[in-house]
Amino acid sequence: MKHKNHVSSKAKTIRKEMQRKFGISEGDIVRALKGDERAAKHIAQMGIDGRRLSKYAPQLADNMIDSIQGTDALNKMWADVYQQVGKSSLAIESDIARTELADDDLNDGRTEKAFKFIQDKQLRADKHSDNMQALQMEAEIADIEQMANHEYRMQKLENKLPLKQMQADRDYKEQRLDHILQNGDASQLELVPEKRYTERSLLSRVVDFFKGK
Repeated sequence: MKHKNHVSSKAKTIRKEMQRKFGISEGDIVRALKGDERAAKHIAQMGIDGRRLSKYAPQLADNMIDSIQGTDALNKMWADVYQQVGKSSLAIESDIARTELADDDLNDGRTEKAFKFIQDKQLRADKHSDNMQALQMEAEIADIEQMANHEYRMQKLENKLPLKQMQADRDYKEQRLDHILQNGDASQLELVPEKRYTERSLLSRVVDFFKGK
């Protein structure tokens, strides 16, 4: 043949699969293309068989599957019936036993309920007494906490100005030093402002406020 096959050399793995999985021989194809009647007949028969399989295999498969599923459904039906018989028998026997127990429970429950009522009534009375004592103690504790919190707040407010004055004194000393370092001999320390939180006029107003004057 003058025509050249350019692709077969690029399909080495596929060519092996073609022979192994589908029974197709490249040699038969080449010989048939060259006019070999035996090879052409072999390939033609493969095509006829393939078309027959493609046409009838799905139908045969459906029939076989239907038969298998029918057998499966039949046996599943009987299995479900027998299983339900067993479950229902046990359930009925269990219901009978539960009914007998329920009857006993009713009689026992009435006796227990009467006893529990007396016991709960006593517990309720004891609990009420305990709760009243606890509420009284909580009220006393709340009063003490309120007084302590008030005293704490008052102390904190009274100490606020002295503490601020301590910080102001530290700041004033640093500002004086900064002024000296910046101005040297030309320093005028009287120009450095000073905060006075504890001046008598201001402090006395605060003290008088706390005293209610």
